[in-house]
Amino acid sequence: MRISPRQSIKLLKSQKAGKLIGYLLLIIGIGALIFNAKVRLDERGAKNWVPHFAQIDRARLETHENDKGGKSYFIDVAYKFEWKGTTFAGYQYRLHDNATPNFEENNAVIEALLQTKEDDGQFPIFVNPKNPKQSAIKNVIHPQAKSSSLFLGLLFSLIGYFTAFKPKLFRKKTE
Repeated sequence: MRISPRQSIKLLKSQKAGKLIGYLLLIIGIGALIFNAKVRLDERGAKNWVPHFAQIDRARLETHENDKGGKSYFIDVAYKFEWKGTTFAGYQYRLHDNATPNFEENNAVIEALLQTKEDDGQFPIFVNPKNPKQSAIKNVIHPQAKSSSLFLGLLFSLIGYFTAFKPKLFRKKTE
C-alpha cells in the first residue's frame, strides 16, 4: 500500500500523530533529564575520590571535524598507577568528557601531560578508593555535559508535554 504525499500530510496533521510525536519528544526530554541527574550524581560521588599519582603512557589531542568544517578537540590519555600493590590503567581525563572547540586549553593540557611523560614523572590523578578501577585526571564533569543535557531535557520535555497534552494552545482560532 502506497501513501500519497497528500495523505501523509493529512496523517501528520491528525491529532493522533501529534500526540505520538509529543510522547516521543517527552520521552527524549525525560531521558536527557535522567542523564543530567546521573552526570551530577557521578560528579558528587567523585568528590570523595582521593588524590594519587600516575605514570602517563599516552597523551594526544583527537581532532573531530563536523560537516561545516568546524573542529572540536578531545583529550585522549592513558596512564598507569599502583594502588595497594596492584597496577591499574586509567583512560579518563575528566568524567563524562566532551569534545570542545577550545584548542588552546586542550593543547595546554596535552603539553603538560607529555612533559610529565618525558620527565618520567608522576601526574596527579583522582582514584575512587572503593573501586580503584575508576580514576580520572580531573574528578569533575565538563561544564557542557551538565548544561547541554539539562537544556535539551527541559526543551524536549516542554515541547513534548504541550504537543501531547495541550495541543489546543497552539491551534489557530477560527471565528
